[in-house]
Amino acid sequence: MFFKNKALQLKFKQLGYCVFPLVKDRVVLKNLHNLLNDKLSEHLKCPDKFKGTGWIDDAELRIQISKQISDILSGQIEVHFQLFQVLGYNFLLKESDIDSRVPPHQDWTYVDESKYYSFNLWLALEDILPEDGAIQVLPFSHRIFSGYLRPSPAYPIPFAAYRDKLLPFMKTIPMRAGDCICFSNAVVHASLPNTGRGLRPVVVCTIYPKEATLLHHYVHNISTPNEVVEYHISSEQFLKINRGQPPQCYINKHFRHTRYPDITYQKFVLIWYAQLYMYKLNKVFV
Repeated sequence: MFFKNKALQLKFKQLGYCVFPLVKDRVVLKNLHNLLNDKLSEHLKCPDKFKGTGWIDDAELRIQISKQISDILSGQIEVHFQLFQVLGYNFLLKESDIDSRVPPHQDWTYVDESKYYSFNLWLALEDILPEDGAIQVLPFSHRIFSGYLRPSPAYPIPFAAYRDKLLPFMKTIPMRAGDCICFSNAVVHASLPNTGRGLRPVVVCTIYPKEATLLHHYVHNISTPNEVVEYHISSEQFLKINRGQPPQCYINKHFRHTRYPDITYQKFVLIWYAQLYMYKLNKVFV
């Protein structure tokens, strides 16, 4: 149990995400803004409309920025969570552009999900309305699209054939500065295009159990995506990984085989509404 608040823990378990105010101290938000402004030029070197600290070529700079964010934010996180580790801190930026939408996807597998789970903590540094590129999540999807490895740099997405058909089932999450959304790394999520005032800045970190081994999975041959190399890795080694590349340093590795499910759109709809029914039923009797 990560969350000190039992109601948040229950909601996270049921829906795959929860939203709450993480930072109420405006000085903390100002310090994060100041740090971002100091490092903004390095972040903006990437031409993509959606980018972040992980896009910076200099691994030591990525580690430095993570440490500096941690110095500002870790005390706030410890108020709400327990028995956890943090896999680095990043700024994520979305520039204002009609084409800046991020389509539905899942995040990598960071832990042995047969025993544990991990999640992203996504902190709004400014008020984020739908037109600013608000995040979207697909409730219950951590139960529907699970049981397989999600490696780098790519894998056969089980819902690829009907990705855009998922959008009506997704929930858009407007947020105020200081609010955060925590969502399972197995949850399908997306974000709207930023057509608002300008740059949309957030801070993201991945949280995983204190006793769990940190993992990174990589497909070395894209023609055989079921064959995955599993790297046991430290958080600093992870932060040194260059985008799209396997880790150059790690604790150990071994080969894994994973099987990607065949879930048709019709089957997804049936499962999703069954999950929704059970969720509403539980709310009645809790």
